[in-house]
Amino acid sequence: MVMYLSIIAMAAFLICGLNLLFNPMIANFSPFWIICTVVLAIIIEIAIDGIFAAIIHSMPNRWFSKDNKFFDVSRKERKFYDKLKIKNWKDKVAELGFLGGFRKNKLNDPKNPEYLAQFVIENNKGIVLHIVGMIAGFLILLFPNVKYALTIGLPIAIVNVFLNSLSTMVLRYNIPRLKISYERAVKQLEYENKQKEKLSKVETEETEENK
Repeated sequence: MVMYLSIIAMAAFLICGLNLLFNPMIANFSPFWIICTVVLAIIIEIAIDGIFAAIIHSMPNRWFSKDNKFFDVSRKERKFYDKLKIKNWKDKVAELGFLGGFRKNKLNDPKNPEYLAQFVIENNKGIVLHIVGMIAGFLILLFPNVKYALTIGLPIAIVNVFLNSLSTMVLRYNIPRLKISYERAVKQLEYENKQKEKLSKVETEETEENK
């Protein structure tokens, strides 16, 4: 979260500064007006992301299940993430799953298949959310109260693409690992159930012998 806020603050500072120095259209406006306009644009951008996030989270879970091939990660894609060394910086990327009621920053119940299946669903919803967010972020250019779309709205939309792309890559990176954890949890549960059945059978046989 700190990294995200730092990037947003740095971007806002640069956008304000560059408009003050190089945009003749706003020469007659005060720095305060420019700052307020940039802040307003950022708020609108966050609101756009929030609206689409709410829509995606309301969609049926079955569309985002572990069996949906759309979310499969190829070997080439995995190698690409390894080259980016995502493992070293993924924990610095903001995880806002708690806003939707499901945290994805760590596995709280790695031995529970139902929990892991839901984790995959939430992970996949997050992927769609961030991809849609990259595109929908350019709607900021349509808002009339952001008067200088190319010098204020467009840079903010580009920063939005960058931030959403980081989250998308981290979530995509997690998919194979989540599926492996799910398969292990299922096998472990099946093994435990078989052991319980054997133990129950032995106890039943002993009880019958004692009779």
